[in-house]
Amino acid sequence: MCDQMLGTLAIWLRIIGYDTSYAENAHDDEIIIQSKQENRILLTRDKAIKRTYESALLINSTNLHDQIQQVVHEFGLTFEDTRVLSRCTVCNVSVYPVEKLALKNSVPMHAYESHQHFWQCPSCGRIYWKGSHWENIQRFIGTL
Repeated sequence: MCDQMLGTLAIWLRIIGYDTSYAENAHDDEIIIQSKQENRILLTRDKAIKRTYESALLINSTNLHDQIQQVVHEFGLTFEDTRVLSRCTVCNVSVYPVEKLALKNSVPMHAYESHQHFWQCPSCGRIYWKGSHWENIQRFIGTL
């Protein structure tokens, strides 16, 4: 679980395929309670939380690259192509493959015409495909 100071880290952990909740606009005690209820390790930049909650990892840097490296190193996470973009970046739910024909009126025409594989979030309905952002994601992961 990422606290409200680590929203971008939460998104990137989801992008690389890790179940990551995000405590947005919550007080410290609410974040700790939620983390305990969900049996999660809390990632935080808040030293006060770290002092009071033993299942918290203090993220040392404000740099996203360094933050991801710290989490990967601390927990032995791996980067697997099959996991990348397997979770909704908004809802944190696993996405599922969708037949291209079913999406003809739901995605931009250029995406529909140039891609064969699409995925959708069962919670929010967001649709994903490996567009130009895919190359940027792979490049960023490669730097890690």
